[in-house]
Amino acid sequence: MTGNNPLPHWLLRRLLPYVLIVVAATVIAGFARGFILFVPGIMGMALGGLLGWTAGRIGRSDPETVWTFPLRVGLTLGAALFFGIGTAAVVSFINTPNMGLPLDWLAGVVAGTEGEVFFGTSRNSFQNVEGVLTGVWWFVFSILDVLLFSFLFLVTLGVGLSPDDDSEDGPFEEDDEPQESPPPLPMEPGRTEPPLGLITFALFAVLALGSLVSLAMWPVLGTANTGASEARLLSELQGDWTFGEEAAFLGNTEAERTFTLQRGLGTELAGFSAVPTHFMLSMEMRRDGVFEGRINLGGRGLFSLRMRPSDDRSELGFSVDLWSATGRAERSLTARRVEAVD
Repeated sequence: MTGNNPLPHWLLRRLLPYVLIVVAATVIAGFARGFILFVPGIMGMALGGLLGWTAGRIGRSDPETVWTFPLRVGLTLGAALFFGIGTAAVVSFINTPNMGLPLDWLAGVVAGTEGEVFFGTSRNSFQNVEGVLTGVWWFVFSILDVLLFSFLFLVTLGVGLSPDDDSEDGPFEEDDEPQESPPPLPMEPGRTEPPLGLITFALFAVLALGSLVSLAMWPVLGTANTGASEARLLSELQGDWTFGEEAAFLGNTEAERTFTLQRGLGTELAGFSAVPTHFMLSMEMRRDGVFEGRINLGGRGLFSLRMRPSDDRSELGFSVDLWSATGRAERSLTARRVEAVD
């Protein structure tokens, strides 16, 4: 330890490597979950067991008095919190479609308009189960994954801290002579043991919440206030538009694919189909002229969308998320002004 205070030693030689390892593993797990699929429970157990054992092996040379139960719990809960929030943030960043904000997908999961493909095994029938998790069920299985991560991390942390079976006299041996761990240093009179467990958990919590805040602030940083230009753009987009034939799910005729854009409150745009109650658009400008919102297909479904107008305001480029049993499919649509349609 450093002097009579174990805190500097813990921060530099133990906590810093733990943070780097947990952050790297969480990012990798998030990319695997985002690009492949979510396997509730299995992913948390596998990563928790591996990281806990690794943390134990790194700290195996520390005096036993350092690794108190509060410290083990603080490290476990901190790593689990970062794992849960970090993987969700990475998955949201990956799954947010074109022209979207980094946390749009996560907000859609909360609202029940987005979902995540998962794979698992039924406990009763032992059959493979797959589908899309959204809303409350997404939270339930995500929390379950974090709990299993915590359990395996705490268990394997103790295993990693234990000496090898063939090294009962000490954790390290060189030339068949055991090396004893250094005894704990005496504390100065009046000094209390620093709360290493609380400090460890607090650091992981700050990193986890900081990652969410950073992604939420991403589009705001460096964006100037362009109130006048926003108002002009909203006015220019009002009028009649029609989707191309690629929007056949809206209807086979041009009349069924035609809609009128009207300005709403603030930076909102509302679109109403020419055929009453056929479909309706609700969008709000977010940044750089990009609009985000929903398309309501009149009882046939509610889907999220992004829209970016062309520079000359003659076309609107849409990206619509269509959900099915196989997952999310992003479809690109183009709408042109009615007077420009020939």
